[in-house]
Amino acid sequence: MWINSGTEQQTTTLAIILLDLNEDGTLNEEEFSDPDLNELPEDMTEEKFKLQRLDEFRVADEDHNGKIERRELLRYIDPRNIHHAEKEAVNLLATADSNQDGVLVLKEILAKKEIFISSKMVDAAQSFHDEF
Repeated sequence: MWINSGTEQQTTTLAIILLDLNEDGTLNEEEFSDPDLNELPEDMTEEKFKLQRLDEFRVADEDHNGKIERRELLRYIDPRNIHHAEKEAVNLLATADSNQDGVLVLKEILAKKEIFISSKMVDAAQSFHDEF
């Protein structure tokens, strides 16, 4: 069982403090995905950011009650949560699959080896993130 470290506890508390506009101690879809409340990556439009965050919200909202509670947020940011590996695998496939056939062959992997070497799936230190 994963024991929450102080960093994850602090990250969760800070996210709720910063994003919880209605002060109910949980995050709803709007609070979680609002580009004005979150740091927008430079290479992303507000619409794309919102759509991505809504997808993440659906993953984090384990009981599907429309709210992310503290315990759900803690599990969501756990670097060992399977959704991180799935997301990284999708990104690697999209980046390296040069013929877009949905399958990676050795030639495609070697052509993008820097991406794979720097991947969170290879470099464990990158699995610890600060997205909040």
